[in-house]
Order: sequence, then C-alpha cells, then structure tokens
Amino acid sequence: MGAAVGVAGFVGFFAHKPRPLEANVRANASQRDAWRKKLDAVKAENATRLRTVRLVVRAGPETIAERGSE
Repeated sequence: MGAAVGVAGFVGFFAHKPRPLEANVRANASQRDAWRKKLDAVKAENATRLRTVRLVVRAGPETIAERGSE
C-alpha cells in the first residue's frame, strides 16, 4: 500500500510540469525592473562619492606603549 502511494506520488511529481503564472511573471518583472533602477542609482552615487573623496593620512609623533609586568 505504501509503495503504491509512493510510486503514485513520484509519477505525479514528474508527470506534472509546473508552469509560471502570468500574473506572477509580470509582477516579478516590475519588481526586478524597480530593483535594477535602484541598483543603478546606488552604483552611480557610489561612483560619485569615490571621485569626490580625498583621504589624507598624517603621521603623528612616535609613541611607545610599555607593557606592564602583571
């Protein structure tokens, strides 16, 4: 009995090919397009920030940290 149910489930799983729902495809496409536009805006802002940033490192006086014997 259990084997018959298992075989039927196995055959049913492979016999029924899932297909995308058109409403979901359209909704996902609009979400994907919005995400890509936001991604492009972030990339452009990052590029602008990289062009305008100036990093200056200045060395101060030399210091020595003594380790205490505890």
